[in-house]
Amino acid sequence: MLSRREAILLAIEGGVVASVRGASRRGARIGLQLFSVRKQCQAGLPKTLSTIAEIGFEGVELAGYYGHQPAEIRQLLADCGLTCCGAHVPFDFLTEQRRSRTLDFHEALGNSSLVIPGLPSAMTTGADDWVRIAGMLTDISQALQRRGMCLGYHNHAVEFCGEPGSRPWDLLFNNTDRNVFVELDLGNAGYAGADPIAALTRYPGRVRMVHVKDYTADKPDVTIGEGNMDWRKFFPVCANIARTEWFVIEHDSDPAAGLSDIAEQLRRFRQEEIRAAG
Repeated sequence: MLSRREAILLAIEGGVVASVRGASRRGARIGLQLFSVRKQCQAGLPKTLSTIAEIGFEGVELAGYYGHQPAEIRQLLADCGLTCCGAHVPFDFLTEQRRSRTLDFHEALGNSSLVIPGLPSAMTTGADDWVRIAGMLTDISQALQRRGMCLGYHNHAVEFCGEPGSRPWDLLFNNTDRNVFVELDLGNAGYAGADPIAALTRYPGRVRMVHVKDYTADKPDVTIGEGNMDWRKFFPVCANIARTEWFVIEHDSDPAAGLSDIAEQLRRFRQEEIRAAG
């Protein structure tokens, strides 16, 4: 486990110090998608959350519960000073038959942002399927709103296949209620050949959460600063058009690295923000 001193040192390069605790200077807060550290969470959720907080993340997005009850997770997060900024919830758990139990779980957890992480390929064989699903997401969103919650959708590469306007991503968000928010995965969009900056501007005010990744034409997830992402344009677009509330870093972490690779992703992201502001 990193000491606080080690975590701070990882945030220093060339005399430029990035705050490890303060919120982003452009308004959005920075969290970590726990899928990045799923093996570490499985081995010990309390220790992993404590290290995440020590590194400097302000919140986490859940992708599983690792055998813990919602009240336990809520207390673990509170003990570390972390916010639950959202959770990935499979579509099946939000169908009418299972929805009430799912919402009760997240209410006890203290989470109000439920994000569908993608859809089974069998559900999306053509354009008509995406339009039909858009209607279903609107219905789910309205049910969540009655409980003080909101629904989001997270993209993979498939949503960006095709021409702008007729891609699954456009069919989905053109036909959903505006309260269905976008969780744009930069790496998946860029890897699919889309321009992530253009995607951020496509639905103003709806990109509440961004999965922060860098990417190349061959990989949807590379170390921040070593790919094709235009970070200088990214920050002002998120602040002024997308109105992003959370930057959620996602990057597979080697358990043997002790989360130092996740700390490095945060350090690089902070550095890109400073460069963009300059």
